[in-house]
Amino acid sequence: MDIVEKIKELIQQTEKSKIYKSQLITDYYNEVFGTNEKPTNCGSCLRVKLLKLKNWVKEQEGSSSQPTPPNHLTFEEAREEITIINDALRNEIIEPDSKLSNDRLVEVIEEKITTRKKGKKKKE
Repeated sequence: MDIVEKIKELIQQTEKSKIYKSQLITDYYNEVFGTNEKPTNCGSCLRVKLLKLKNWVKEQEGSSSQPTPPNHLTFEEAREEITIINDALRNEIIEPDSKLSNDRLVEVIEEKITTRKKGKKKKE
């Protein structure tokens, strides 16, 4: 399987599970863009790397006008997730250099989203 196919598979798995595999994303990113970045648990950093890889795959396939996948995050949803991660960092729920697993990061985000949704319902 060539690098394009591997990245496409990673993108598909990530969009389906919402779990960002830091090591794999970073390895592919470094291979494609010739960088030497270290793996990170920064959700927004991983999202940006994956988006760059996705755009690179589209360029390799020569068709940047592919339809958006159904579970693709909207700009507002992405902004909400980044805000939640930043809030979690600011409120020391997670630490910037912690070795927080992707699963725990997802749990923190889900807890924050649930809390925010409950807060919005009470206001109504």
